[in-house]
Amino acid sequence: MDAIELLTNDQRSLQHQMDRVLDSPTDEDQVRSFREFHGLLRTYQKAEQSVFYASFGRDPAFEQVLERASLLHRGLTKRAETVANMIEKDDTVLLRAELSSLQHLLSELIELDQAEIFPLAHRTLSRGLRERLGRHLEAEKHETGLSAA
Repeated sequence: MDAIELLTNDQRSLQHQMDRVLDSPTDEDQVRSFREFHGLLRTYQKAEQSVFYASFGRDPAFEQVLERASLLHRGLTKRAETVANMIEKDDTVLLRAELSSLQHLLSELIELDQAEIFPLAHRTLSRGLRERLGRHLEAEKHETGLSAA
């Protein structure tokens, strides 16, 4: 599968899982849904950053947009770890606010990918290369052991 299509499908899965976290009827369901989301997020981030973004090398056309994406990825990682720590310590007073912030960061990253990075990659990378990258992304997710749907 084309890397862009694969990452887009993974983004939909992440958004769906985040919706499940926010709409969970009980605290236990929310914790379980967040843990699933967190695993998917780590897998997605590792694959996107180490395989997809890395494929652009030092192409100047991608430099600024990838810097912005890197900042969003760091923010997502930090926010997700904050939520995980809050859950671990049963410190849930501000959990809803942290989850909303996490959802916002995820939406920003997806918007950046969809509006700027993916179109640029589509114009820059051949279909064959995007498909090879897709296979590499799948292998990376499989190695992580948390393959997203």
